[in-house]
Amino acid sequence: MSTSFAAAIARLNASVLKCLPNAQAVIGGVSYDVLLSEPYVSASVGLGMATSQPTIALATANVPTAPEGQAITVNNVPYIIGPHQPDGHGMSVLLLSRTSP
Repeated sequence: MSTSFAAAIARLNASVLKCLPNAQAVIGGVSYDVLLSEPYVSASVGLGMATSQPTIALATANVPTAPEGQAITVNNVPYIIGPHQPDGHGMSVLLLSRTSP
């Protein structure tokens, strides 16, 4: 039985979001299972200063139209959606900026 690459990727994405989510995100009143990444932040004064920001991965189909600037909560923590980075295979990464509760 032959399976197309696109169909195999769609099944893989669905399995990842079903079995491995580590957070709940609410966008526009709708809840989604997502993969939250809160990277380690290292900062020093002067040269060598580094920063990072949290991201979520979710199905591209669940990303709202023009998401940048929209409010989102992840595990009840408020954020604003930054750049949207679709992978071209059905998943997307949203960069997040934390807001005041």
